[in-house]
Amino acid sequence: MPEAKRPMTADVPSAAPRTPRRLDLLGVVAFSTYMVIGGVFVFGFGRALHQAVQTQNETPCRSLAPRHARLDGIVVDEHGKPVPKAEVTPVFDGRAGAPTAVRDDGTFTVFMPKGSQEIRVSAPGRASLEAGVRFEPSQVVDVEIQLAEPDANGSGSSTLTERGRSPWEAPDFTVKDPQGNEVRLSDFRGRLVVLNFWATWCEPCITEWPQVAKLASRLQEDGEDGIAVLAVSIDEDGSLIEPFLQLMSLFDAPVRVLWDETTKLHEQFGSEKIPDTFFVDEQGRVSAVFVNVREWGSPDALHCVESSVDD
Repeated sequence: MPEAKRPMTADVPSAAPRTPRRLDLLGVVAFSTYMVIGGVFVFGFGRALHQAVQTQNETPCRSLAPRHARLDGIVVDEHGKPVPKAEVTPVFDGRAGAPTAVRDDGTFTVFMPKGSQEIRVSAPGRASLEAGVRFEPSQVVDVEIQLAEPDANGSGSSTLTERGRSPWEAPDFTVKDPQGNEVRLSDFRGRLVVLNFWATWCEPCITEWPQVAKLASRLQEDGEDGIAVLAVSIDEDGSLIEPFLQLMSLFDAPVRVLWDETTKLHEQFGSEKIPDTFFVDEQGRVSAVFVNVREWGSPDALHCVESSVDD
């Protein structure tokens, strides 16, 4: 019996055993390096962009010469007694400002711009002092300055000791509007407050008042309801305010005119002369001070105020 034929099949080579893929260490290192470098560039660009935006927002205010911090201190001798006739001169970015006379009890207050600044302290018969202090925005820096007796060379070991730092919280207050209603600073919490101190007898204030009114009008035109402009008079007689505004044709200006019957409210902010203007931010902190007259009706001033509102 013939043998049955086997079906013909093609010879299929058997698959070679798979070897595990090796990790491409060079590729991993290259990819990781790429990611790190890319991240650094992105982070650096973002940080630079943030700083650029911050600088751009601060530029209009810079032309108005704002000060962002308060320096409180006392000037004493080696026995801890106040030094008579001492003066504190602030130095802003290398330029000396007007000297501030120390009070009879040895204390003083000076408004300073943010950043690293200097102060110079001098008094008759004492070794003068030059010291650097760094100031952060919305901060009060408290110092003690000891002026030593001069040595044979006219110098001495005068020192500055920092006693503490604290947030510059605006003191809450209660004043009256022309109708006799009580108004508190805390009533405006959540809004930027442009707080101007003035009086009818103050000639620089009379010069500045129309500028304040123009600023308030422009803010109203721009629909800026997140900003309040308050003009607090420190006149002894509150009945003088309305006739003054009528005479100046400012009675209808969109400025909240208020009266401090104590005549001392500005001193709680560290101000000794008027006009001074304070920015009080939405959290109730003093964020900027403008000493003496400013052109508040200028475009720069408007941009400064609007850019100071928290986003």
